[in-house]
Amino acid sequence: MAMRLHTSMLLLVVALLAGCATAMPASLQASGLVADRLQMDTRPRVVDGNPLPLRFVRHDFAVHVYDTLAFYVEYNGDGFFASNYRNTRSPSYADSIPRERWPTAGYSSVANWPGPVKLRWTSLDGVEHTAEIDFPRIFADGLTLHAVPDNELPAGMYRQGISTDPEIHLEVDNRTVRVYQRARMSTRTEQVPGNRYTRNRSDLFLVAEYQY
Repeated sequence: MAMRLHTSMLLLVVALLAGCATAMPASLQASGLVADRLQMDTRPRVVDGNPLPLRFVRHDFAVHVYDTLAFYVEYNGDGFFASNYRNTRSPSYADSIPRERWPTAGYSSVANWPGPVKLRWTSLDGVEHTAEIDFPRIFADGLTLHAVPDNELPAGMYRQGISTDPEIHLEVDNRTVRVYQRARMSTRTEQVPGNRYTRNRSDLFLVAEYQY
């Protein structure tokens, strides 16, 4: 009788541990302040009428899904892509548009912050995952990430110290979730010499990465 009880308790513990495996929080791979990792100057300053560093108060949002068997995401009370990806395998990143060519984020002008992004998906190994990605914490400093030098910003373009709305791109790739920011920044000089329509640049920055 004691042996049966011991075996039953052992099986119960194993079952509980297995159940907790997918409920445990994911590990944050991109640690530390993003500005530090990018070596951005965060000192308060004014350059040619632009209070720096630039910050943002609204943002655009987009979702990119790769190598999942089922997927659903909710943000700001709206669900995305439920009919496209739920119970359907999504393509691999290798077969999709490269990150550098992601189109403009279509869910626009979201005020900072309506709350976390809620995810529910199934990775290729058949394991179901749920997660909440805490944008308010990730972007707590409100910095607009960019690679334009101070003296390359047009004089007086950002008099309030506020950039145009940057894009936040959420990527789910099998068991990995990544968060990127991309902002379209005006520049004094043409990025393509001779093309006056290229006085701007948009650089994509990895902000956070989670493994599940």
